[in-house]
Amino acid sequence: MTTAIPPGVEEPDSLRPGEAPLGGERSDGSTQPPFEMAAGIAAPLLAGISFTLVVLTLQMRTRELRFKDAALFLFILGGLSFITTVQAAMWEHRYRRSSTERAKWERLARDAYHVGILGLLAAMAILLIPRGPVPATRLATIALVGVGFAAELWWIGLAATRQRRANRRMAQLSGRRH
Repeated sequence: MTTAIPPGVEEPDSLRPGEAPLGGERSDGSTQPPFEMAAGIAAPLLAGISFTLVVLTLQMRTRELRFKDAALFLFILGGLSFITTVQAAMWEHRYRRSSTERAKWERLARDAYHVGILGLLAAMAILLIPRGPVPATRLATIALVGVGFAAELWWIGLAATRQRRANRRMAQLSGRRH
């Protein structure tokens, strides 16, 4: 199944010199930038892992799990978010010549990726909570996943802060030129 190209968007005939296909290696042998690696490599793998964890969770005994349905919801949310990342990155790639449209699709891909990571981490933490007493080693494992979740939130906030600063700086520079 192919995706229809919206009116006014050109399908790139070929890649620009040194440009790599999504998730691939550049003609000069260098690797992909982080955005393309996340969207073209990590997101599809994490989507597969999320959906595999759905199937495995469904096979677990409900009487052993406290929040099975919540974990299933979050695994599916994560998987769908990773698929959205891949789709948005494909559209971002098609809009390479339109900076406004490209930025919109790239932002969607980044946001979906963050939602996917947070959903996957939250589902793991929730799935680890057993019915009844929580042994100390299990509690430590849950806390470790919680630290990962908090670190991801911090990372998202840090990236957003840096982007806002860069945007303000670019606006200041472009204002001086006029």
